[in-house]
Amino acid sequence: HIDDFFKRLQEKRDHLKLKTRIIFNKKMKGRFPYLEKSKYCEIRCIDVGSEMTSINVFGDKSVITIYAKKPFLFVIKSKDISEGFKKIYQFMWDNLD
Repeated sequence: HIDDFFKRLQEKRDHLKLKTRIIFNKKMKGRFPYLEKSKYCEIRCIDVGSEMTSINVFGDKSVITIYAKKPFLFVIKSKDISEGFKKIYQFMWDNLD
């Protein structure tokens, strides 16, 4: 189950004390209590976007995920694309309360 995967992933991040910043669609608030309770996870919400997709950036890898009955993801290995996503994310983060 996809929720179990993300719960285990956050447990690993917490164990390693990795800070995570997440921007959720407001409809998702309360859906992932383990993220909201983590002292290493900061969450901000927006009114737009889909609760069925996500973009994650790790170094030079960008992962675009579609959460359907059968989840599907794209992994893009490109420093330029990852840097572009990071800049867009930082702009959004800086402009949210």
